Amino acid sequence: MPMDESEIVNKLMGVFQNLGADKKQASVMARQLWKRAQQKADEENLALDEALNSLLKKAIDGRQGTFSG
Repeated sequence: MPMDESEIVNKLMGVFQNLGADKKQASVMARQLWKRAQQKADEENLALDEALNSLLKKAIDGRQGTFSG
């Protein structure tokens, strides 16, 4: 069964908290990432999960200092 938007945002919040963000920051970041993933999926004709995975990988790589563009 697919997750609904609130479940996805909550899971993203957990990821950002694990990366060191406080709860408020993690909430904002999760909502922004979700919104951007929806935009990216529409703009680039991608599946939503593909767009979300791409952006999440960039966020994690950026936090770890391994972002390559």
